[in-house]
Amino acid sequence: MIGAASLAAALLFVGRGWPEDCAARIRVVALTTLFGVGYTVFSEWLNVSARGSWAYTEWMPVLPPFGTGLTPILQWLILPGLALHCAQAIPARRPTIQRTRSPKSPQQPQ
Repeated sequence: MIGAASLAAALLFVGRGWPEDCAARIRVVALTTLFGVGYTVFSEWLNVSARGSWAYTEWMPVLPPFGTGLTPILQWLILPGLALHCAQAIPARRPTIQRTRSPKSPQQPQ
């Protein structure tokens, strides 16, 4: 849901031209990543530091100053660009309409 909301917000800001325009694609990836990282940092700060609703083990590297886990940030730095690149690389399948010839009507005698 975070990814979908981040992508939707990025598309609202970028406007037209996506995905055909290369510059628009770069802006969409950058904004999607920025929104995702921003939400993740806020959410982890809120849940770990402010509420204390969950915590990391000592095995999880955290990033200062908010104590956000390293892997959620790396996930946001890698996956949006990779996913959008893969989606762009898949050729669009457009439905084809096969036209059938109507049977010739029998010739009427004149």
